[in-house]
Amino acid sequence: MTFRKIALLAVGLSVSWMAFASMAPWYRWESKFDGQLVCSQFSYGPGWVLFNNIPYKDAGCRIPGRPG
Repeated sequence: MTFRKIALLAVGLSVSWMAFASMAPWYRWESKFDGQLVCSQFSYGPGWVLFNNIPYKDAGCRIPGRPG
């Protein structure tokens, strides 16, 4: 096999593997400073704590459950 064929095969396999990935869940985060709640897939920093340990499917944190 030539280098070009090997490179195309490697790219094709890596791209096809992404089809198995699922979205990250959303969580409600509470500010330690003023108690404000936000919905995010990750913490905003050390001033934020997990409000409840319930994963949500949507960006508004309205539908509980894991996406996908």
